Amino acid sequence: MVRKTPSPAWSFLWFFCLLLLYGCQPPEAGSDTPGPATVTEEMHSGVLTVQRTLSAQQISVAQSLELTLTATAPEDFVVTFPEFTGHLGDFTLETTNTTAKELSGSTVRQSRTWTLAPFLPGQYVIPAMRVTARRNDEENTPPLITIPARTIPVTSFLAADEKEPEIADIFPPVSQPRPVRELLIASGAILVLLTLICYAIQARRRKKASATPPPAPHLAALEKIDRLLQNNKEIRDHAYFFGELSLILRYYIETGFGLKAPEQTTEEFLDALRTTPAFAPTDKELLTTFLSRSDLIKFARVMPAETEVSESIELCRHFIRVTGEKNQEPRAAGPREGNR
Repeated sequence: MVRKTPSPAWSFLWFFCLLLLYGCQPPEAGSDTPGPATVTEEMHSGVLTVQRTLSAQQISVAQSLELTLTATAPEDFVVTFPEFTGHLGDFTLETTNTTAKELSGSTVRQSRTWTLAPFLPGQYVIPAMRVTARRNDEENTPPLITIPARTIPVTSFLAADEKEPEIADIFPPVSQPRPVRELLIASGAILVLLTLICYAIQARRRKKASATPPPAPHLAALEKIDRLLQNNKEIRDHAYFFGELSLILRYYIETGFGLKAPEQTTEEFLDALRTTPAFAPTDKELLTTFLSRSDLIKFARVMPAETEVSESIELCRHFIRVTGEKNQEPRAAGPREGNR
C-alpha cells in the first residue's frame, strides 16, 4: 500500500484552523476587569464652587487613594484650601500637590490633590473640610463651603473565610557558589595586562640604554675613582681603600684591553704584563709601582703617609688617563686611514 504525502494545501488548511481555534479562545479572567470607579461631588456657596473627587470608593491595603478638591471662583477672589501634615483623617498623607491657577473668562480654577495610604484593613474616615474664597478688598465674611466627612472601606488581601496567615521563620542564608570561571578569566586578564606592562617598561629601558652609548672604559674608571674618594673623604681603613682602588684599575684593564686582571694574583698579572704589547714600557713601570705599593698596604698592613696616598691615587689616575687616550686614538684614526 502506497502512503500518500499530504499536499501543501492541506497543510496550510490545518495551520489556518489552528490559528482560528487559538483566536476563538475566551479571554483570561480578570483581563477586562474595570478599574476602581471615581466618585465626584460638587458643592456651591455664593460665587464659590468646590468639587471633591475620590479616585475610588474602596481600596485594598496595598493601594493608595487620591483626594482632589477643585475650587472655582471669580478671578479677584483668593481660594484657601485646608492644610494637613502627616495624616489626613485615618489615612497617612504621602504627597500634596497644588496645581497652578487656570483663568477661564472671568473665573479662576485651582486644584489640590492629596495622596493617602492606609495601614491596616478597616473603615477609614476622611474628615470634613472647609474651603473659603475671599476678595482682596473686602472684609465681609467670605463664601465658605464645608465638605462633609467620607468613609472609605479598606479591604485585605485575604478572603472573608481565610484565616490570618502564620508568619514563617526566616530561612537561613543560602551559600552562593563562587564564580570560579569568572575569577579565573579575570585573574588571567590581570596577569596578561601586568606582563604587557612589564614588557613595555623593559623595552623602553632597553631602547633608552641603546640610545645612549656607554662611556669609554677609562672615563668610567675615572668616574669610579671620584665616587670612591667622595665616599671616603677621611680614609680610615687604608687596606680597604687601596683594595677598592686596585680593583677599579684591574677592571679597567680587563674592559679596555681584554686582560683577565681581576682573576689573577699580582705576580701572575705582572708576568703577563711583561709580554703584552698593549702597554708601553713606561706604562708597565707605572702599573708595577702602583700594584706593588697597594699589596704592601693591603696585605702587609703598612700605614702610608698622606703624601704617599695622594701620589698613589694620582699615579692610578695618570695610568688610566694616558692608556685610555692612547687606546682611543686608533679608533678615531681608523676611518680617516680607510678613506685615503
